[in-house]
Amino acid sequence: MKRIISAILLFALVCALASCSLEEGRAIGASPSPAAGSAATFGEPPMPAEELGETVMTIDGDGVTMAEVRYQAASLMSAYEFFGEGNVDFSAELEGKPAGDFFIDEAVNTCILFRAVERYAAENGYAFTEQEYDDIYAEIDEYIEQCGGQDAFNEQLEYAGMTPSLYEYLVEVPRLYYKMYDAIYGEGGEQEITDETVRSYFEQNYMTTRHILKAALDENGDPLPAADAEKVRSEAETLAERAASGEDFASLAAAESDDDELLGETITFELSTMPDEYVAAAEALAPGEVSGVVDIGGAYVIILREELDEGYLDENFDAVSEEYGLTQFRVYLDAVCETLPVEKTDAFAKVDPEEIYSAFFG
Repeated sequence: MKRIISAILLFALVCALASCSLEEGRAIGASPSPAAGSAATFGEPPMPAEELGETVMTIDGDGVTMAEVRYQAASLMSAYEFFGEGNVDFSAELEGKPAGDFFIDEAVNTCILFRAVERYAAENGYAFTEQEYDDIYAEIDEYIEQCGGQDAFNEQLEYAGMTPSLYEYLVEVPRLYYKMYDAIYGEGGEQEITDETVRSYFEQNYMTTRHILKAALDENGDPLPAADAEKVRSEAETLAERAASGEDFASLAAAESDDDELLGETITFELSTMPDEYVAAAEALAPGEVSGVVDIGGAYVIILREELDEGYLDENFDAVSEEYGLTQFRVYLDAVCETLPVEKTDAFAKVDPEEIYSAFFG
C-alpha cells in the first residue's frame, strides 16, 4: 500500500491537467483531458458554475476553488485505480482513515504542494522561457485537434468546472516542478546526482529477501475467523521450523507459499514500500538468516534475508537515481508546505468525495 500511496501522490503532481489560456488570444496547455473520467460525451456540469467557482480554502492567502479541489481529488482516485487497486471503495479505509477522507485530505495536500512549487520557484529565480511557453502553446493546439476541435475541448473544460486560468495553472505547475528538478539534480545541475550518490542511496534504502507467505484472508479479502487464522499461523510456525533447520528455503517457498507471484524468488525493494513489520524483521537478520513468523496484517511471513542484489541497481539505475532526486526535492518542498498558512471556508463542507467520484467516473 505504501508504494501505491506514493505513486498516487506523484501521479497527481506529474499528471495534473493541461490548461487553456486566453493570453494574447492563444491557447496554452498540455495533453490530458480536462475530464478525469473516461466518458466520451458530456451532459450538464455536475455542479452549478457558481458553486464550482466558490473559494473553499485559502493557501497563503491564495484562493482555492471547489473546481480545483474536485479535480485534484478525481486525479488521485484515477491514479488509485490506474495502479491496480480496483474501484474506489468508500466503505474501506486508506492509511487509517475512511477512503473519502483520504482522497480529500490528499487533494488538499496536493493543492498546498502546487503553491509550494510556485513559492520555491519564485524564491529561487526559476521561470519559463519564451521557448518553453511556445512548446506549451504547440501542445495545446495539438490536443485540441485530438479532441475534435475547440468546441469539443471547451465542452470538456466546462464539464470539469474548469476556467481557462485554472486549466493553465494545473499544467504549468508540474512543468515548473520538473524544470526546477532538472536544474537542480539533472546533468550539470546545482546538485547533479552522481553514481556514488545513487549507489549509497541504494545501499541504505534497499534490501533483498525471499519469503514464504501464508494468507490469513478469505476469498473476499476479509480477515479469517480467529480459529482459522490461528490454524494458518500454526502452519507458518511449522514452515519456519523447517526453514530454520536448514531445509532449502527457495524450494520450501515454491511448494508452500501463498505468494503466487514470487514462490521463493528473491525480491529487491525500497524499504518504505514494504510493511513496517516486514522491514523490521528483515533488518534484524544478517544475510543468510531466517526469521520466525512475522504478522504483517492479513498474512504471516517467514523471511530469508539475502545479500543486497547489486544487479538490481545495474538494471534499474535510472529509476533509482530519479527516485533519489525526487525524494530529496520533496524534502525541500515539504519544508515550504509547512510554512504556508491554510484556512478552509464554510464552503469546504460541500466537498463530497462520493459525489466527485460519481461525477467524474460514474
